[in-house]
Amino acid sequence: MFKFSLKIDDKNHSLTAEDGISIDIISDLLKTLYGAIDDGTKAKCTLSNIRGNCYALDFTTENAVQNENFISLHRRMEELNTDELTNEEQKYATSLNVIFKKGFYINAYSEGERIAKLSHLIVDNTPEYFYKQKTIYGIISEQGGKTVNSDVKHIIVDGYNKKIKINNDLDLQLKSHYRTDKLAIKIRTKVSIHTGNEFSAELISFRVIGKNTLLDNLKEVGPSGFNFLKGINTMDDLLNSIYGN
Repeated sequence: MFKFSLKIDDKNHSLTAEDGISIDIISDLLKTLYGAIDDGTKAKCTLSNIRGNCYALDFTTENAVQNENFISLHRRMEELNTDELTNEEQKYATSLNVIFKKGFYINAYSEGERIAKLSHLIVDNTPEYFYKQKTIYGIISEQGGKTVNSDVKHIIVDGYNKKIKINNDLDLQLKSHYRTDKLAIKIRTKVSIHTGNEFSAELISFRVIGKNTLLDNLKEVGPSGFNFLKGINTMDDLLNSIYGN
């Protein structure tokens, strides 16, 4: 016969066998504990006693695997985050968390020896992304926002097809370089830990590394790029379209 137990207590030692945890909470705890330690045989595990001076639940079983699983589970829960538990173990962890949120902690014992003390669950706090800085090079091919007065503006740099967020000050500074100058642009992006994909780029700083003439710009645009001439009626219209003013 194997014996193990859970002792539920708080810093004030306020629980007793008669004034313990409500049965609606304990029933979930017992059910999920059994699911977490069962070896698939549905062997009997008995709640053999409830003791005072805390709220101690004593269990007995003739199944050695249940006893070993009980020990292994509680030792792992001291060290592992909940994402590393099995589905059944996570259900048990959820039941434990209900008790922890009420200010209680749990000591797990096997054959009278304490094997673990649990007062909270270790949750995986690994971020979904990290930040990376890099410098890209090219000419601004698009600049603006959804509306004329939009607070959220962006640029697109030829060769880097993602929108790069800019603030209003940078928007004004970059207008004189729109489609005319080759820039070195330092950006910060979020990078997904799971896929490595970059997203949410924002501009940190820029510098001019080369200046094109108007003829150079027209050559680089090529025939397909002359769609921007539609609607041009005056020289001012042409200059505004080319320089982004």
